[in-house]
Amino acid sequence: GSMFILDDRGQVIVSTSNTYKLSPSLLAETQSSNGYETYTADGTTQMLSFTTGKSGWKYISLVPKSVVLERVNEIKTWAIYLLILVVAAGSAAAYWMAYRSYSPIRDLVYAINKGKNVTRGGLSNEYEFIRNSIATSVAEGKALEQQLAGHLPVVRANFLTRLLKGEVDPAELTDDALAFIGVQLPHPYIHVIILEVDESRD
Repeated sequence: GSMFILDDRGQVIVSTSNTYKLSPSLLAETQSSNGYETYTADGTTQMLSFTTGKSGWKYISLVPKSVVLERVNEIKTWAIYLLILVVAAGSAAAYWMAYRSYSPIRDLVYAINKGKNVTRGGLSNEYEFIRNSIATSVAEGKALEQQLAGHLPVVRANFLTRLLKGEVDPAELTDDALAFIGVQLPHPYIHVIILEVDESRD
């Protein structure tokens, strides 16, 4: 850069560039007592700084903008690299967490597909597929219960007939089996008398 010291009459008395006469444009820029601005000289952008002392002397500094901002540009470059590194690390961490969270859902969908051999069709995501699969299973369970309820009287009649004839294995007389067909035996011992009447036309 270049440093100039002007006396109170505007004459250059000290110069680091061996130039003792300032250009009219530079003099016009330094008319005020203090300032700091961008100045273009010989096609080079420079930072112009000037101040006026109590004696009336003016101190002018011209430093290339690239020199002034060299450290700033270096910090900016490091900041960009750090930002790229943080974004890359964050993206990798987000992908890993999403993959780990998605794996159980994917396995569940695979198990449903394997167990029921159904297709996703036009469903948008796995959650919708699981929800529809559960709703379908519940509906099928209710339909099966209704079918069993329709056949229950026949099953109950057949069981009672076999029970009265002594054809039931005692191991089958469990509370769960009796509750399933709707038969209640409130007493531990039950006596049954069977009268078999044959029709006679004599």
